[in-house]
Amino acid sequence: MRLTDALKGEHGAMNPLLAFVEERSSGCTLPELRVMAACLESILISHADLEDAVLRPPIEEHLPLPPPNPDGTPGPNDHQVIRRLLTGALEATDLQEARQFLLRTIEVTHKHFEKEETKIFAISEREVSGQAQEEQGAEWARRRGVQLK
Repeated sequence: MRLTDALKGEHGAMNPLLAFVEERSSGCTLPELRVMAACLESILISHADLEDAVLRPPIEEHLPLPPPNPDGTPGPNDHQVIRRLLTGALEATDLQEARQFLLRTIEVTHKHFEKEETKIFAISEREVSGQAQEEQGAEWARRRGVQLK
């Protein structure tokens, strides 16, 4: 199995949770929002860390650079933005602020998944040999505790 297929599957499994959190966030208390943010943090950061460790290194030179900051310094990549938004949701002391961070996290995550599924995974499938893609898939399975055969 190719790593990109496994990662697309993870996206598919995460989308219902993102939809659930988005739907329920309007009626939640601050502690409930923090629990939802912690759940999203658990799955999104685990997913991002796996991508950064396995998917990204062999295609790094082919990836577009994130937009620069206003001062011209390199801007954060999507994973860094998602981490910051989740931290904001977890640390917010105001209910509305926490909700805004959480909803922005979901928005950025959906855009990020779309970018990966339409661009980044295609780069990987083009630049990484078939055998190496299978090896990446095996590494994904090892890290996730999944038996492929």
